[in-house]
Amino acid sequence: LRVLNPFYPEAVVKSVERTGKLLVVDGGWSSCGMAAEVIASVAEHARVGALKAAPARVTLPDAPAPTSRVLEKIYYPTVAMVVERAAALAAAGRA
Repeated sequence: LRVLNPFYPEAVVKSVERTGKLLVVDGGWSSCGMAAEVIASVAEHARVGALKAAPARVTLPDAPAPTSRVLEKIYYPTVAMVVERAAALAAAGRA
């Protein structure tokens, strides 16, 4: 996505209908953030049955940002987390 506001879900919906999968990576919190809005928009606009697996997201936990460097390492999403979630989503729905 290049523009978040206004958010036009058409491109995302088209991709979901083609792939059957949705992974949203957002630097915001899981609840009430852009990731939640993208997933809700797909649920509202995609054809029924378009998703072959539950949507997934990689976001910050719903907690205040830590000030300790030790806690920061487990708070912020990493590349490894994105790769792991993407691999799990890619494998989902396969028989």
